[in-house]
Amino acid sequence: LVYSRGAGVIIGNSGATNKYLQVNGPLTANGNINLAGASGRRIYMGGVGGTTFGMAYDAANPNYGIFYTEATPDYVSISPNGNANNGVMNVFGDGKVGIGTSSPGSYTLAVEGKIGAREVNVIATNPWPDYVFEKNYTLPTLESIKAYIDQNKHLPEVPSATEVEKNGVNLGEMNALLLKKIEELTLYILKQEERALEQEKRISALEEKK
Repeated sequence: LVYSRGAGVIIGNSGATNKYLQVNGPLTANGNINLAGASGRRIYMGGVGGTTFGMAYDAANPNYGIFYTEATPDYVSISPNGNANNGVMNVFGDGKVGIGTSSPGSYTLAVEGKIGAREVNVIATNPWPDYVFEKNYTLPTLESIKAYIDQNKHLPEVPSATEVEKNGVNLGEMNALLLKKIEELTLYILKQEERALEQEKRISALEEKK
């Protein structure tokens, strides 16, 4: 039922209203919905940029939107216009998010550009390399490390420049690996310190015999 109340129209109810249009119940539109505002600004729901659903906010052209969904592939996009390739943020049906990109690949979150953060917490990589300090840990000899560096031009276990350029770096794994190398380096320094102290004792003993 449709009722006219002053300057307003009520659908589905005969009560009073202070709105130009009030619908008491579900609203179905077999077509686009175009809500024009001041200075020609509008919210447009329908086929924005060839999409299945969209909301655009523009003074002249509804093809320039801020929110829309794509049918293929299935994702929701926030964009300065109706072009999926220019989406500021894209949320995909499988839970992946692309910021500045509509192709997140195998990443849950893909960002095309720089990331600024006050703090980043990477879940600990197991095992954490404190095992280096266990008594049964075999510390590589400096001779073997030198031979490896001479042949490969990078530290053992550490990815080469070519590998990093191709595959990037896993921050959690790399931090654990760097800590491992620091702990090994600490053991080398401690061994050198023990040898230096032993040599000092021998020198002092020889001088006392003179």
